[in-house]
Amino acid sequence: FRPPRSAEPARHPIARRRHGPRARHRRRLEREWEADGRRYFSYRNRGPIQNFFNISSARYAVTEDVWRGPDGREVKIQIFHHPTHTRNLDRLTASVQASMDYFNANFSPFQFAQMRILEFPRYAGFAQSFPNTVPYSEGFGWVGDFSDPNDTDYAYYVTAHEVAHQWWGHQIAPSATRGANQISETMAQYGAMMVLKARYGEAAMPKFLAYELNSYLQGRASESKFEKTLLDNDTQSYVWYRKGANIMYTLQDYLGEDSLNVAFQRFLADFALRNEPPYATSLDWYGYIQDVTPDSLRYFLTESFEKITLYENRALTATTTPTEDGRYRVSLSVDTRKVVYNGDGSELNRPEERSLIEIGVFAADGKNELGMTEKQPLYLQKRWLTPGVHEIEIIVDEEPVKAGIDPYNKLIDRVADDNLINVEKL
Repeated sequence: FRPPRSAEPARHPIARRRHGPRARHRRRLEREWEADGRRYFSYRNRGPIQNFFNISSARYAVTEDVWRGPDGREVKIQIFHHPTHTRNLDRLTASVQASMDYFNANFSPFQFAQMRILEFPRYAGFAQSFPNTVPYSEGFGWVGDFSDPNDTDYAYYVTAHEVAHQWWGHQIAPSATRGANQISETMAQYGAMMVLKARYGEAAMPKFLAYELNSYLQGRASESKFEKTLLDNDTQSYVWYRKGANIMYTLQDYLGEDSLNVAFQRFLADFALRNEPPYATSLDWYGYIQDVTPDSLRYFLTESFEKITLYENRALTATTTPTEDGRYRVSLSVDTRKVVYNGDGSELNRPEERSLIEIGVFAADGKNELGMTEKQPLYLQKRWLTPGVHEIEIIVDEEPVKAGIDPYNKLIDRVADDNLINVEKL
């Protein structure tokens, strides 16, 4: 969903309007006929729907399945595809079902009776979410080879992202102001990451987070004008997609996934399917997040949403010695700093307040039940650290191999490759 661009967001107070229960919307075929050698179909949707639609026409084969909610409710899943393009149909279906599981449980009820994916020729390589339909290029997820479990399952992820737009972009259609894409795209990124984490586990997420971080850093490095903040952005997709993904993942890690989702449930209850202004702005979205954030973590909101803040975290040295009881003492030296930048890339200041940062000690990498390589933490805890060098001592039960600071790349770090280093035996 790509809302129209506009000027400054309206600075109205955060609304707290509640709506009644949302009815399940059905698109009903009311009439079908032929005339002058062509077939015609007339549909009517029951319930509110955006005037935002696509038309995909082909000699499709249709693969069908059903999502069943815990209350017995059913949503029909349909994939319209070329008859011979069957490679990843199970992967697409599984992602729709997992997305329905998560979003219905953690956000709000799905508003339609069906969810459809429509293959289109590779004139372009994207997917886009319209009300209960997602056109999806044949040159994208349909031809992906995911036989290596360590390859990023982008078909699964992108499908979850597009399904998430049924909530973020279609239940809440943001105001056509700056910040609209944060409500639609940043939130779709968040929803897809939570589906991905539920599928593969947190230990498999660092690779994805590193990709998002590097994409953001590359985007800001090539910015020709002026980088905007996550809260007040209009045209910079590297901010609302890439930076937004990292920030939202870290936020749920700090606050707790359930606590953060309460904010989004309230946001949906007040703004979903609204037919008259005021429509949701990024200030409204931010207000609900602030409501569930304790005072101790408000600094993270300020530096992530209102400012452009980058960390400089480094692991300096890591050594280990055996203890008398058969365990291992790890001596770790780390350096942490953060820098606030202006939109033109110039440095504004270096804050001195403490930050909550994860410290980790790891055994050799292992594989999960899906065959994916993942980190094996022996110790993984958050600590309040002030800027500067810190000497940290940790006791672990098994022989350590690596140790460092922010090892999963949850923070926006200028150079993420030096966060984790090998542990030397003394």
